[in-house]
Amino acid sequence: MLHIILKNKGDRLLKERYPWVFNNQIKNLLNNPKAGDIVSVLDSKGRFLGKGFFNPISSIVVRILSFEDIDIDENFFYKRITQSIEKRKNLISKADAFRLISSEADGLPTLIVDKYRDYLVMQTLGVATEMRKNLFADILCQILKPKGIYERNDVPIRKLEGLSSNKGLLMGKIPELITITENRIRFFVDIKNGQKTGFYIDQRDNRNIVRDFSKEAKVLDCFCYTGGFSIYALYYGANHVTGIDISEESIKLAKRNAALNNFKDKKFIFNIANVFDELKNFDRCGEKFDLVVLDPPSFTRKKQTLKAAIRGYKEINLRAMKILKPGGVLITCSCSYHIGLELFKSMLIQASSDAKRTVRILDIRNHPMDHPILLQLKESSYLKCLVLEIV
Repeated sequence: MLHIILKNKGDRLLKERYPWVFNNQIKNLLNNPKAGDIVSVLDSKGRFLGKGFFNPISSIVVRILSFEDIDIDENFFYKRITQSIEKRKNLISKADAFRLISSEADGLPTLIVDKYRDYLVMQTLGVATEMRKNLFADILCQILKPKGIYERNDVPIRKLEGLSSNKGLLMGKIPELITITENRIRFFVDIKNGQKTGFYIDQRDNRNIVRDFSKEAKVLDCFCYTGGFSIYALYYGANHVTGIDISEESIKLAKRNAALNNFKDKKFIFNIANVFDELKNFDRCGEKFDLVVLDPPSFTRKKQTLKAAIRGYKEINLRAMKILKPGGVLITCSCSYHIGLELFKSMLIQASSDAKRTVRILDIRNHPMDHPILLQLKESSYLKCLVLEIV
């Protein structure tokens, strides 16, 4: 057996069912475990605490699979994957794009699987899941019989696990674009080259809240990507929508998504531009909007750049508040884990003060149900979406 022995008092977090073991908690390694092995974690007196994936390269040396002393084999993974899919059965009947497996929150650390109609996108973000990705693909094929599985392992976090960046076909075929339906609205998705796994499915429920603020509204959608919030606003009766993103490919697809839903050119415009610059221009020109959406990419992935990220968030939120009409609504988001809800709210207070605006919070939202948050793992909560009203 491969064992990890923890230091005295190094077991406190595991006893609270926190699923990570860090390198500074470890006293000793028995039988020379290798990266990707499954190891048993013992306290300083040799008592069993859990089993998990081992990686000595990572600061998270063990990611717990089970707090019970059971066999971790192919049957274990088959059951875990089946359970994850079963939990999402209600979503299967309502949407054709959602997350099937959400890493630690589904008891399968570093494994992410998203479903786009009959196609799956897999991310193996740790050495152990990378070693077993063909096994996971086989299990998914047995259960779901997808037309294709594509891996999107072109993400920076893999470097921290000692893995290279790559993407490619795992099985079947993948079309250049897939058409999905979300809340009766259709979108083209590029799972080969699009951001994340092709679409921001974690914003599905948050996009739908624009229905309450879009009728006959003038809408600005910043960092619009392929037009998610924009298309929803048009669907729910906006008079005009302006979408802005710096990516030319994203803007091309946003225009195609508008056409896919039969919206006329006079109702919208999608511009390739820097959002920071455009917000300043709108403020300088005195242009006003009824609804502004801020859904930027993560401004920080590490603590060292936190202050700069806060400055960036403050800048765009301040500008957005200034160009909203009285009674206007700001939907503002952050997907930066290192910026927690209270810090995000503190930044918004500073922005509203500098903008000389009184602001009310109408709603605070986060992930949809297919992106569950593990109670013991605060790191599994990253998305914040606040709905604000300018009084």
